[in-house]
Amino acid sequence: MRHDLIAMLQRMQTTSAPAYRRLPIFAAGVFLFMQAALNLLMFPLLIGLQMQTFSISITEIYDDLTQPGSQILSALNRPAADHLTFLFNSQTVTIPKAQVLSALFIPFAFFAVPIVLTFWLRRRRAWTMALMLQVLILTLCMYLHFNHPAEYLYPLMAASVFQVVYLNLYDIRAAFQQLMANK
Repeated sequence: MRHDLIAMLQRMQTTSAPAYRRLPIFAAGVFLFMQAALNLLMFPLLIGLQMQTFSISITEIYDDLTQPGSQILSALNRPAADHLTFLFNSQTVTIPKAQVLSALFIPFAFFAVPIVLTFWLRRRRAWTMALMLQVLILTLCMYLHFNHPAEYLYPLMAASVFQVVYLNLYDIRAAFQQLMANK
């Protein structure tokens, strides 16, 4: 009986860690990729909506940019404190500073792409890098929320909080803890 107990304990020690499910890891990578797309498209979307309220088409913007002596670039050289002003031939477009600051989220989209790839390849530090990305995004969101409040921050914060909760699921943590143990 003692011999059976010792053999059973030895088998338990030699077996590898329990297998993890691959779907939650793939889904976390997809969520990171979708968040990167949200961060990348937030600025052009807000600017496009602002331009649409002034009824300015893309062709008008292109024509004004290609004309010699265009006043668009001269308007960018004299930034105001609380807004950005574009001077088109037909009208003046003012974009609030809170919307202009949404461009600060674009670099996070480019940081997320290699993190998604390392996450799908299940590299050891991918989980830590993904959480650090969420910390950076949430830090910027909180700074902008208290200093330059805007409505577009809420979906960004919600996506980051969801991602943090999802990254802390047992299946995902177990997979990366297993990788850390096998290093």
